[in-house]
Amino acid sequence: MAGILTLTLSCKSAAHQAPPSSDLAGVRTGPAWSHLTPGDFTMAPPPAANSEAFRKDFEELLADQDSRTEEDCKAGRRMQYPSFKSLFNPSPVLSDDEFKKDQTLFETVMDTTERISNHFKGVYGRPRPYVTNPDIKPCVPLISGNKSYPSSHSAMAVAATCLIAKQFPDRADEAEKYGQYLAELRVKIGVHHPSDVTAGMKLGQDVCERLLSDERFMRDFKTIRQN
Repeated sequence: MAGILTLTLSCKSAAHQAPPSSDLAGVRTGPAWSHLTPGDFTMAPPPAANSEAFRKDFEELLADQDSRTEEDCKAGRRMQYPSFKSLFNPSPVLSDDEFKKDQTLFETVMDTTERISNHFKGVYGRPRPYVTNPDIKPCVPLISGNKSYPSSHSAMAVAATCLIAKQFPDRADEAEKYGQYLAELRVKIGVHHPSDVTAGMKLGQDVCERLLSDERFMRDFKTIRQN
């Protein structure tokens, strides 16, 4: 799905600073570094209906629909519910032993990322592409609700692969490619707009960078890097 990373979704003037949500800002379970809130991040709104970016989303969706394979659809069904296990076991970037070593910490990272992503889904209430355009035919079970933007799968995948690249620098390129594959798959199978995916990938990268700058997280991360 060429060009997805070059879509321009935001500018500084359009960026949305999310107000702390009462149910999310008060989260106090898990390690202290996982207590991130939506207010720690910014996200621009999705493309306006009938804008050029909106039309390009559907052009790309229809093109990917024509080119997707049954393997794409099988992968999408296997990863219907995003988690560290469903996206990374198996995966080309972690062995079984490495997955087991990483699992506890990475599940917390991905749960934190999903929580933040879901807040923005509620803020923007964007319909899934197949709701807006009946020519979009997903090859996986349909997801109900107007919660398309941003893509949580994409955010979670990129947050995790960003950390895997830090954990295993010699696999950085491979990890980045796998994160992009997981994200772009959401368009191929027909459940997300390309702009949903781009926004999700940016959020995942932002979460990763925020964690890597947190001394408390780095203390925990160091233990799995050394074991």
